Amino acid sequence: WRICGLPVGKHGLIKSGATLIVCPSPILEQWQSEIAKHSVEGAVEVVTWLGMKQPLETRPTLTALARADVVLTTYDALRSDVYHDGAPPRRLRTFKKYKV
Repeated sequence: WRICGLPVGKHGLIKSGATLIVCPSPILEQWQSEIAKHSVEGAVEVVTWLGMKQPLETRPTLTALARADVVLTTYDALRSDVYHDGAPPRRLRTFKKYKV
């Protein structure tokens, strides 16, 4: 198993109570600022996942993602991570059997 491109521990999935917020890229910073504005400083741990293209040095670890209260990411990051393993893209729609 792999999550965020990293192998999951030998004990399986990591339990997490994080809330995942997926938003369009242009409003990611707005989400970050709104959470900071409406919460007490240090009371809510927010981790931002920018995808596998994020440099390894700044990419959150699985432990950081699991321990966070809120994980923010974008549709673009998730879309690019779906095919990160190199598997060919799958068709979500099939062709009609009978042409009209």
